[in-house]
Amino acid sequence: MLTIRNEQMLVFRRNLEHEFIERLADRLEIVFPDRAAALGRAAVEKQAGSAYSRARSYGLNSKSDVIRFVDVDFVVGADFENAPDMKWALLMLQDDDLSPANKIFRLTRRLQLRGIGIYPDKKEGTTSAR
Repeated sequence: MLTIRNEQMLVFRRNLEHEFIERLADRLEIVFPDRAAALGRAAVEKQAGSAYSRARSYGLNSKSDVIRFVDVDFVVGADFENAPDMKWALLMLQDDDLSPANKIFRLTRRLQLRGIGIYPDKKEGTTSAR
């Protein structure tokens, strides 16, 4: 019988997260090529990793919710929810009464109402992962 120790599972999980962050960075380079090129690959990966960690801390666990959060972070700005004019976003993301999908929907909708479109060439929120 094969036994996988907790330490092995942790290494496995870290590897999967690292691969997912690399795929997020690949996707950012495809969806937002000008911004990604201006930042460079290392900065894109760093921002994707930071946004991924923050998304998870807000209870966003589904692939689609994490992708949308990473997209918002990339377009609006790194650590956007902590900017003085974005405190409403932080409160929304921390609201345990909202489902993860509702948090992302409300976040992107409110940004739209403020004139900030995340996907200017597409219908809002229809992105997909590679």
